[in-house]
Amino acid sequence: MIPTIYGTAGKPITLNGYAQDFGPGVACVQFSCDGGETWTSYPVEGADNDANVNWRFVFTPPVPGSYELLVRSARADGTTTPEPAHVFLVVDEGEVGGEVPTLT
Repeated sequence: MIPTIYGTAGKPITLNGYAQDFGPGVACVQFSCDGGETWTSYPVEGADNDANVNWRFVFTPPVPGSYELLVRSARADGTTTPEPAHVFLVVDEGEVGGEVPTLT
């Protein structure tokens, strides 16, 4: 379980974690900011099939409120984690106007 992350609107929030898959290994880590409708893949070059793959994602929330980021791993054959991890963010007021990463 990933605990709720707290941040300020307009200021970057850095999220870190790891993915693992024993066998074929992790080919990429995928992120979704729209409830899993679309996913953006970030390749993990040279990953060891028997080791964790560390990931890092920087998100700048544009406005206060609640956000949910989904994270999952994928193998080279396209098989993905059966249930993605959910990262909940609670963002208070601050500088507005930060950029949200484009996830397509």
